[in-house]
Amino acid sequence: MDNRTIIEGRIGDIGQTRVTPAGLPITRIRLEHHSTQRDAGLDRRVSLSLTVVCSGEALHRQLTGLAPGAAVRVGGFLAQAGYRHGSELELYAKRIEHMGGDLPNVS
Repeated sequence: MDNRTIIEGRIGDIGQTRVTPAGLPITRIRLEHHSTQRDAGLDRRVSLSLTVVCSGEALHRQLTGLAPGAAVRVGGFLAQAGYRHGSELELYAKRIEHMGGDLPNVS
């Protein structure tokens, strides 16, 4: 089964980086997304806030220099946040691309 997600948004918050016992750095960021999507022939406003889990040295380097408000495109897969968070989903990042200034309006 396939599980791939790509989403653009702005970084809302960058959490503290922790290091696992195996030496793997993990940072959680909050991604804020606002767009207009076409659904059944009608425009639909979409707004959401999503936790993005960034694991490993390569993603940690991609986060360097990014600050709240930075526009990014994140690709990865969705997974349940954990037993304490019920059905909340997190996006486990495989890549993060800095988009520069403004994000395009997605329709």
